[in-house]
Amino acid sequence: MLDTIGLRLHAINDIKTGTLNIIKSENGLSPYAVPAHNDLYKKMMAAKDRDFTMTVHYSRERETYEETDAETVHILENAPRLTKHWSVKDRMRFVHGEKSKDVIKGINGEYRVPSSFSDATFFINPNAGYIDFQVSIPKYLYGHSLAQFIPQENSDLKFKHGLKFNEWKFQKEHLYERLRKFIEKFFTDLCHHFGVEVLPDENYIEITRLDLCYNMYFKDKEEALKVLDNLKKINKKRRKKKLNEGLMDHDTTLDFKSSVGAYYKIYHKGTEYSESKYGDLRKHLKINREYIEKMINRYSNPENKKFYGDHHAEIWGHFKAKGQGNDYMLSEKNKDKLQKVIDHINSEVPYKVNFLKKEMDKILRYEVSLKGAFFANLFKRHCFRRNDPVHFDAMKRYKNTASVLNNQAKDPTKITRHDRRNYKMMHKYLNRALVLIVGDNQTLKRHGLRSGSDHNSITNEYKITKFQYAYTGIGKHDTAHFDDFFLKQCVKKLSDFISEYTIDVIEPYDDVMSKIKHHNEQVKKKVEIYNSVNHWKCIQPNGEYKRKRVKVKTFEGNYIHVDGPIISKATQLLSRKELMEEGMKTINQTVLGSIITQLYVHHKSLDNIFNEMGTHKSTRSRLRADLRMFDIYDNTMNVSEAVIMKTDFSDYYWKTSGLEYQKKFYRNLKLISEDYGINPFDPRDEANIA
Repeated sequence: MLDTIGLRLHAINDIKTGTLNIIKSENGLSPYAVPAHNDLYKKMMAAKDRDFTMTVHYSRERETYEETDAETVHILENAPRLTKHWSVKDRMRFVHGEKSKDVIKGINGEYRVPSSFSDATFFINPNAGYIDFQVSIPKYLYGHSLAQFIPQENSDLKFKHGLKFNEWKFQKEHLYERLRKFIEKFFTDLCHHFGVEVLPDENYIEITRLDLCYNMYFKDKEEALKVLDNLKKINKKRRKKKLNEGLMDHDTTLDFKSSVGAYYKIYHKGTEYSESKYGDLRKHLKINREYIEKMINRYSNPENKKFYGDHHAEIWGHFKAKGQGNDYMLSEKNKDKLQKVIDHINSEVPYKVNFLKKEMDKILRYEVSLKGAFFANLFKRHCFRRNDPVHFDAMKRYKNTASVLNNQAKDPTKITRHDRRNYKMMHKYLNRALVLIVGDNQTLKRHGLRSGSDHNSITNEYKITKFQYAYTGIGKHDTAHFDDFFLKQCVKKLSDFISEYTIDVIEPYDDVMSKIKHHNEQVKKKVEIYNSVNHWKCIQPNGEYKRKRVKVKTFEGNYIHVDGPIISKATQLLSRKELMEEGMKTINQTVLGSIITQLYVHHKSLDNIFNEMGTHKSTRSRLRADLRMFDIYDNTMNVSEAVIMKTDFSDYYWKTSGLEYQKKFYRNLKLISEDYGINPFDPRDEANIA
């Protein structure tokens, strides 16, 4: 369910200012805002390890005029002023008009801890004072993304709740806690690898990226690719926009971006594994080869070593071909012995590439990548103070004001001064950048739930202030707590994406028409009951019926509002949307019948039908809403054969429940019991380390 996660450690070199902090530092206390982060930063800069690579994009020189310990020099380097010290670093200079800005280039690299199966990449930015980490959770734990970050088959959590974990709803309930525990594990591994004694402070760790994913299984590669081709047919509107933006389409991929910054993608997993430059086949082959050669050098006799040395190119050529789904012809000479060696190696290697390729060929992978702009939009519009009446009222007034300002037909002079101030404040807030904090800072949580001191009850003024983060760059932005509710909203984007991009089996024409008829009969009964109970809403205080206000054009060309028809039924007071929500909207059986005929009998898509009918855009929206009531969507089409697209987790659990499948799927069978991202892999056992 979760794939790549981006984590940012802030305050790696930020120093506390003020007289009190200077006195504390003179008495031996650390002058850094977050000492643990600074310690990790220095250890990473000094690290030299076979599992650690780093590229530094600048050279630097430092001179001192007196003997100074390394700690003091590091403090002085990052202080606002340098006293008796100076440093020279290669920089990039940005010049604009009369202004110029020098920026030290960043540092990037990767490392691998013994208990993980995949590299973690990092980027160090000394200027902004942070370290970025990017890690794929399934690859970190299991070495490949055929596995999913859900409680595994033999885990205590899965055993306790059983079949409930087949459902999305139940997976979502446990995801947040499991993610938090994985983050804790990740930084525990990180600190152990670099020899840092104190774990990073979660109140200064930001979530910068979340990739959510789902593997959908099919019976074979042919069926998976056939379904993908059909899914592309329902992507016309977004595809056109995507191509205008310059994004390229591929035979085995469907992708597009949303207006709020989310990136959606469906692709064939087997092709990505073996052919993409980001695929894992090359890495798996490298790890397998290093592992086998290590075992051969350690345990094999001279005769076997010589045979392997003479035929290693042919052996690994065979594995590469199998990993790409191709056949490989062994040489006739020593063919039988070569096959035995290959079979033995395949039983011992950490990654069974032929098995992984075969299984991934059956999968279409749905991915949603979420980052900063999306996080800010989702949190500020749907999560921030969502139950606070003051904020709710301010947001409502902001939307009303925006609708007036963006509509030329409306008079902006009618906007009050109070509403204009609210609009400017809210507009500024909604367009500021956001930092999502992992830690459980209770004050930050309250700031995101209640208006508190931001609301002046005397003047009724409301102003959203920034949460204060002293001494660090976080305070320059709005900050928010990354909580369970926010994560569930992100997961909903993935589940909605999957629901939208699945092919449904269309019901026969007669069945749908009978459903429409039955629906209209039920609506008639509901309307009668509603009008009877709510008849009082139609009566004015003087006892007369209310009249609908209508806009009429005069001879002079002006518009005036006059009394219109009498409102004698309570349903006349409801909008079309409200009628649909209450289940009291009748369906035009003639219009929908003609559309369904074209859909079922003539095998046309909804877009083609609307284009041929010359249907107006607003009418299309209303007709689509009516069709959705009977589970007919844009992606509803006739397919030549029945396709089962299971959107739960039953296939994953069913496959990983078999022992033979487990031996090929898991690098170590201990992982079948993984619950919360706590890897039971023992790093001290060399035989278990690839």
